[in-house]
Amino acid sequence: MIAPPLKPFSAGKITAKFGGPAQTPLDVLERARVTLSPRGSWKKAGHTGQSHEGASRCLIQAMRDVDGVHVEKAEAIVLKAVKEITGLVYSKIPNFNDAKSTQKHTVIMVLDRAIEMAKS
Repeated sequence: MIAPPLKPFSAGKITAKFGGPAQTPLDVLERARVTLSPRGSWKKAGHTGQSHEGASRCLIQAMRDVDGVHVEKAEAIVLKAVKEITGLVYSKIPNFNDAKSTQKHTVIMVLDRAIEMAKS
């Protein structure tokens, strides 16, 4: 796993930044966490955009940009983590990402919990 970059990754697929495709849903979650860590890298209300720091992504787009194979299984884990962290049930990650109450720190907390769940 690479350390979080200081600035957001450039727009588009970023699998190469991690040395190749993800091998498991856990890889997807850890890579999405790294991708969304830099300031200005997370976006609400749209898949991609531009912040003052660089390219920005919503949670589902970050997961898709780091992997195309294990995303569905990783999504299921994220939705379970969302329920644990927020107490709310969402049928889709974009609904959680774009909810009025969702902030970047909420997304990071959910990813951290999803990573713990995927490890066990």
